Amino acid sequence: MEGFLGERIDEILSGQTSPVVVNVLGPDLGELRVLAGQVAHLMETTPGIGFVHPEPQIDVPQLVIRPDRDGLAKYGVSEQQLVDDVIRLRQGRPVTQVLGTTGRIVDVVVAGMPSQRDALGDLPIDTAGPSPVVSS
Repeated sequence: MEGFLGERIDEILSGQTSPVVVNVLGPDLGELRVLAGQVAHLMETTPGIGFVHPEPQIDVPQLVIRPDRDGLAKYGVSEQQLVDDVIRLRQGRPVTQVLGTTGRIVDVVVAGMPSQRDALGDLPIDTAGPSPVVSS
């Protein structure tokens, strides 16, 4: 049994505030969801456990970019610059900070229009030249 301070430190380090935490780990998200459901059911039917709260697993879409290295080199664009431009379009980049109404400093982020965030073929990429290029 730990003291109050030890418990609080464990909660902070683990991110969990429950007295009992079961982690189901592995590479296959579908299988993990099934196993987590089975564990939750087993715990719910165990006397004395109390409330069981499985953490929801949210699918996060991923974007895979396979750059044309020769095409990028032709315009003097690095692969990292391409990735940075895509991130800036989709997620935005902080351009400044303002003091919010609660007294906290808030980042001002500029991102691409929501309707354009999936139109990667039309994304202008900054180049070493006088104007950006757009894939066609």
